[in-house]
Amino acid sequence: MTPPAGETRADGADTPPADRRRHADHTCKSELVERHHWPTRQDARRAIFESLEVVSNRQRLHSALGYLAPVAFEEMRAPLPIAA
Repeated sequence: MTPPAGETRADGADTPPADRRRHADHTCKSELVERHHWPTRQDARRAIFESLEVVSNRQRLHSALGYLAPVAFEEMRAPLPIAA
């Protein structure tokens, strides 16, 4: 499926999944882990979880959702309120 006009895919369609995973791992490591000092491993795990699950996965365009971010997809599918 081709993304809507003016939008690009989050990652290359022709790039093998293993290569995309390695790139994502490197990005996470360089942008988050190497720029901070974490007092404990648990603090580092929380920060990585926050970065991946709360920020990245909710904002990233998903091909299965018609190249929408999950939040936008859910808002689009939300039932309209019933007028009283």
